Amino acid sequence: MVVEDFISEQLNLIKDSVSDIKKMHSESEILKAGQELLGAAIRLSSIYCRSITNSDLMPTYQKDDIPVDDGRMEVMPHIVNIASCTIENLYELGILAATGGGNLVTILNISWKGVVSLLQLEVGKEVMASKILKLEGPAFL
Repeated sequence: MVVEDFISEQLNLIKDSVSDIKKMHSESEILKAGQELLGAAIRLSSIYCRSITNSDLMPTYQKDDIPVDDGRMEVMPHIVNIASCTIENLYELGILAATGGGNLVTILNISWKGVVSLLQLEVGKEVMASKILKLEGPAFL
């Protein structure tokens, strides 16, 4: 939860800064800091997502087909939440940067590249699957 909150707070700070960038006098400094924070958030999320492999998702079994509780399955929802939080915030930031235009093109590029790179990871596929399941819930049946 701590990592997810940290990433969310950093990306919200970038969103707030980008949305108010026209009011501030040091646009270039804000853009540099925003680019660094975006890159760090994407790298951190990628590292967490890559720490889980397909073999980690499969439970291990003892001889009598009883699953071994080794804690690996408890980590997966946390990592999916980190990826989901990062992807959603990057998506929103990309839209904000696109509507801002001008010198926000670099923020737009970084945020969309981050969205695409995280979605290509195995955990990104899990995030999309969970979002689709939520859409196909009782309201759509």
